[in-house]
Amino acid sequence: THKALIDRDFIFVEPNGIKIPEKEFLIKDIKDFKKLPFSVNADVSTSKKIISRKNIAQIDLAKPVFPLKIRKWKAGDKFMPLGMTGFKKISDFLINQKLNRFEKENIWLLMNKNEVIWVIGQRLDDRYKINNTTKKILKLELQ
Repeated sequence: THKALIDRDFIFVEPNGIKIPEKEFLIKDIKDFKKLPFSVNADVSTSKKIISRKNIAQIDLAKPVFPLKIRKWKAGDKFMPLGMTGFKKISDFLINQKLNRFEKENIWLLMNKNEVIWVIGQRLDDRYKINNTTKKILKLELQ
């Protein structure tokens, strides 16, 4: 009924529950965020007030090209974490965030073609951040 994981100095126990299927979700427009099997609120605004929380991504709406895709992370995926100038593998990023294996299994990516926009609930890609020239902002909030 449960599974256990020894990670660093802790033992994690998690129920064998219903898992979200390992598939991709196509986001053709803002309304499609409501159709995901996990809760992401999406809205468009012009307010450039920066909110620095892991569960919120503020994306320059002029940069991604719809349709977007949401999928689980895979070995070899990389992105440019917000505030950095170089690329980092998602696997290395998740290790640095000290996520256990259960948490890593539940990490999803918002993709623009083959580029990571957001490691959902963790960090935005620096290439998609808002700046002085941003006119419209897509604000995504993981519930």
